[in-house]
Amino acid sequence: AAVPFVPAGLGYVDDAARAATHAHHIFPAGRGGKLARWFGEHGITEAERARWLADIPAGLHTYKPKGLHTNLGGNWNRTWDTWQQANQGATRYDVLRQSVRMMDRSGIRQFRRR
Repeated sequence: AAVPFVPAGLGYVDDAARAATHAHHIFPAGRGGKLARWFGEHGITEAERARWLADIPAGLHTYKPKGLHTNLGGNWNRTWDTWQQANQGATRYDVLRQSVRMMDRSGIRQFRRR
């Protein structure tokens, strides 16, 4: 099946376009909830984690070669794992700033739900 094209700068994806997309968690739970606990300890609430989503084309989410959850695409959860290990003293602001950096680096900021 063809991967849908969603134009850059759309801001957010409407319900019709969302059908061909995957919901991507900007703040993932991680294996066994490890990341979720860490985010909570650093000021990101469970309610915020549930709201911080991006509706991205399915191909950009999990399909090879460069999906966000593939090793070739940088693996979103692994990137968070590595960052949190190196930034144990991070503030809430630091975590939010890192989330925006990751969205910009991967090109998904335009798909964030509003």
